Amino acid sequence: MIPSTALTICVLAMSLGCTNANTVLKKHHHHKHHKHYSNSTKKSLQTVADTPKEEKPAGEGNEAQILSKMKKLETELAKKEEAVKGVVTRGRIEVNGPLPADFAERFAQGTAKASGCDPSEVKVIETNPVTSEGGDVVEVVFEAPADVVKAVEDQAADPDSKLASGSLKEFLVAKDDAAADARKNAALAERKEREAKEAEKLAEQQREKSEKEQKRNRAIGAKEAEREQRYSEYVEKIRNEKTAKILEDKAKVEAMESSKQKSRDQRQEDRKARKEQEDSIASLNASRTESIRSREKTRDAKVVESLAKAKEVDKQKQVEAEAAKIQKRLLDNEKTAKAREELEQKKAEWEHLESKRAESIKKKSEERNSKEQGRIENVKSEKKA
Repeated sequence: MIPSTALTICVLAMSLGCTNANTVLKKHHHHKHHKHYSNSTKKSLQTVADTPKEEKPAGEGNEAQILSKMKKLETELAKKEEAVKGVVTRGRIEVNGPLPADFAERFAQGTAKASGCDPSEVKVIETNPVTSEGGDVVEVVFEAPADVVKAVEDQAADPDSKLASGSLKEFLVAKDDAAADARKNAALAERKEREAKEAEKLAEQQREKSEKEQKRNRAIGAKEAEREQRYSEYVEKIRNEKTAKILEDKAKVEAMESSKQKSRDQRQEDRKARKEQEDSIASLNASRTESIRSREKTRDAKVVESLAKAKEVDKQKQVEAEAAKIQKRLLDNEKTAKAREELEQKKAEWEHLESKRAESIKKKSEERNSKEQGRIENVKSEKKA
C-alpha cells in the first residue's frame, strides 16, 4: 500500500503540473513564472511532510480511505491558506520593460483593483532586469499580504484576469507571442524541476523523520517496560509494608483498648470514693455556711452603721471646708479691691505731681525766655548808643 504522505505529495505534484499545463496553453501573455513557491504553498507542503506516517494493516488501504485522506488534506490546506491571509510576504513577477518612473504607484493601484486590497498594502521593493532574447523583461519584487501575493501571481499568468486586462496590461501582455511562449515554457520547466527537487527533499525529510520516530518509539517502549517493572516492584513493596503496618497498628489498638478498660474501671472506683467524700464535705460545708452567713449578717450590720457615721462625719467636714473656702474667697476679693483702690490713689497722686512738675517746667521756661529777651534788647540799645 502507498503511504498516505507519499500519496498526498503525488496528488499535490499532479495538481501543480495540471495548473502549469493550463497556463502554457494560454496565448498572448508574458511568462509570469515565479522564482519561489508562495508562502501558503510552502507551509501546506511542510505540513504534509511533517504528518507522521501511520502503520496500518494492508486490508485497510482501500479506495474509500484514500479519498477520505485526500478530503482531509484539502481541508487542512484550506485552513492553512486562511491562516496566512493578512500576513505580509514577498512575491515576484516578470513584466515588459522598460518601466516608467511611476510604475510602483501604478502597480499598487492595479493590484488593488484586481484583488480588492488597499493600495497602501502593496509596495514595490525592487526591480531587476532579466536577460531575454525577446526584448526587455524586468523582474518586479513586491510586498503585500499573503493572499494578495498569491492572487497577483496567479492573475499575472492569466491574460484574461482583472490584473492582466486592467491598467497593467501593457506590462503583462507580451509584445512577441512566440518569444513569450518560449519564455513561458522555459519558466515552466524550471518550476517543475524546482518542484520535483522540493518534493524529493520533503520525501527524504519525511523518511528521516519516520526513522527517528520509530527509533524513539522503540526507546520509549523499552523505557515504559522498565518503568512498569519498577512500578510493579514498588507496588508489591508498598503492599507488604502496608500489611505489616496494619498488623502492628492492630496490636497497638488491642493493647490500648485493654489499657483503656483498666483505666475506666479504676476511674469508676475513684469516682465512687470521691462521691462519698464529697457528700460528707458537703454536709460540713452546709453547717459551716450557715454559721458564716450569720456572722456575715452581724458584721454587715456593723459595717453599715459605721459607714453611715463616716458619711455624716464626711458631710460635716465637707460643709466646713466649703464655708472655709467661701470665707477665704471673700477675704481675697476684699484684699484685691483694697489693693486696686490703693493703686488708683497712687496713680492719681502721680498724675497730680506730674502736672505740677510740667507747670513748673513751663514757668521756668517762660522766665528764661523773658530774661533772654531782655538781654537781647539791652545789647541792641548799647549798640545804638
